[in-house]
Amino acid sequence: MNGTLDLAMKKKTTTAPASQITAQPDRTNFLRAPKLPELMAGDVRRRIMAGELNEGDALPPEAELMQRYNISRPSLREALRILESEALIVVRRGGLGGATVKRPTLEVTARHFGLILQDRGAQVEDVYRARAILEPPAVGDLARVASPAQVAALRERLAAASKTIGSASAYAHAISEFREFMIGLTGNVTISLLVRLVDEVLEKHQVRTGELRGEVWTDLQQKNQRSLQRLIDIIEQHDFEKAEDFWRKHLSEASKYLFADGKGALVIDLLGYARPAVPQVKPEVDPTFPEATKAERAERRNKKRSGAVQDAD
Repeated sequence: MNGTLDLAMKKKTTTAPASQITAQPDRTNFLRAPKLPELMAGDVRRRIMAGELNEGDALPPEAELMQRYNISRPSLREALRILESEALIVVRRGGLGGATVKRPTLEVTARHFGLILQDRGAQVEDVYRARAILEPPAVGDLARVASPAQVAALRERLAAASKTIGSASAYAHAISEFREFMIGLTGNVTISLLVRLVDEVLEKHQVRTGELRGEVWTDLQQKNQRSLQRLIDIIEQHDFEKAEDFWRKHLSEASKYLFADGKGALVIDLLGYARPAVPQVKPEVDPTFPEATKAERAERRNKKRSGAVQDAD
C-alpha cells in the first residue's frame, strides 16, 4: 500500500521536460510599436537636428512625402501636426502653402517651461533664486580665464545697456542680454542655456504683469550699472573668488528691491493674470460631519425640517 502511494505521489510531482514547456510571454515588457506618423515625424526631426534640414528649408510637396514615407494623406498631415506642435516646422495653408523648417528656439522652450512653472504654482522669487544659484559660480569661472578682448566686449555691452536707462522693459531686456553674453563667455553651453531659459521666463512674466515702471526703477538701474562696472573690474583682475561672492551678493540685494512689496510671492505668470501664492483655506466643517461645509449643513437642516413637517401631517 505504501509503495503504491509513493508511486502515485512521484507521478504527481513529476515535471515535464524543459523542451515541452512553452514559454509564456512577459506582458510587462511589451512596447507599443510607433505609428507611421510618429515614424515620419521622428525622421524629419532627426534630419533637422543633424543639420540635413536648415532653417527656412521647405519640405517636399505632400505627394512626394507620401511616396517617400509610404503613408496616406491623413497620416502625413498627422505627422506634420506633430512637428508643428514641437515648433520644428511652420505650415502655411492654401494653394501656395507648405511646410517650412524651423530650428529649435529657446523662446518656445521658455514658454513651455514657464507654463509648467505656472501650473506648479512656482513663485517669482523661487525662479529668481534659481538664477542666484546658477550665475555666481559661472561668473567665478569666467574670472579665471577672461581675456582682455572678452573684458572689452563686456564693457561695450554694458555701455550699450546704459542707453536704455529710464525704460523699464528696454533696460531689463538689455541687461538680460548682457548677463546671457557674460555667462556665455564661460563656454559652458548647459549653464548658458539654463540661465537664458530662466531669464526668458522672468522677462515674459514682467512684460505680462506690467511689474516694472521706468520712473520708479531709474535710480535702481543706475545703481545696477555701477555694480556691473565693478564686476567687470573684478573679472579683469582674475579674482574668481571675489567675482563669485560679489555677484551672489548683488543678486541678493537686487531681490530685496524687486520683492520688497510682496511681488516675489506672485505665481509665475505667462498668461497675464498674476495672482498671489496664498495657502488655500479649508472650508469650515461640522465636527459631527467633518466633510460637511456650511452649505451642506444648511441643506441637511432643511431636509430634517421638511421631514418633520411631513411626519406631523
